[in-house]
Amino acid sequence: MSFYEKIKGIFLLGILICFIVIAQKPDPSFSYNSPAITIPDIPDSSNASVIQLDKNKIAFVDTRNGSRTFGKIIVLEFNETTKRFTQVASYTASFDMEFQ
Repeated sequence: MSFYEKIKGIFLLGILICFIVIAQKPDPSFSYNSPAITIPDIPDSSNASVIQLDKNKIAFVDTRNGSRTFGKIIVLEFNETTKRFTQVASYTASFDMEFQ
C-alpha cells in the first residue's frame, strides 16, 4: 500500500466518522408560546360575513334577515405590539334597493 493510498483511506475514514457524528445529533426543539388573541364582541357570528380589508384589518357584517343588527359592520384592526384586535369603526349599512 502506497503512502497516498493510506492518506486517502484516512481521509475517507474521517469523512465517514463526521457523517456518523452528524447523523447522531438530536433534532433541535423549538417551543414558542404565543399569547392568546382576544376578539371583541361582535353580532351573532353564525350568519356574519368576515372580510379582510387590509393586511391587519378585517370587517364583520351581520347578514341575518330580520335581526336588530342586520347590516351592522364592525371594522377591527390587529395591533402587532399588543397582539389584540381593536375596533376601529362601526357602521350600519342600508340594503334597501329598488329595481325598476
